[in-house]
Amino acid sequence: MNELINDLAIKAGINLWSFKEVGFASVEEHELEEFADLIIEECIKAFETEANTWKQLNHLQSAVLRKGSSAIKKHFVIAD
Repeated sequence: MNELINDLAIKAGINLWSFKEVGFASVEEHELEEFADLIIEECIKAFETEANTWKQLNHLQSAVLRKGSSAIKKHFVIAD
């Protein structure tokens, strides 16, 4: 499993030890929701980090930067 995904699963409270031992893990709904939220937050962070590397923002890029993470949160119904 990707190290970042592994870390996010642990942060969400998912018991990966049992997954590694028996090949499956019992995941509670709130753990799954937290895991999904953490993945979405990482995606937003990656988007914002990439956008911040643009040397000179033109008008269109500025609009994308302003609305991008907000649109992702709205799509997944996460509070801004």
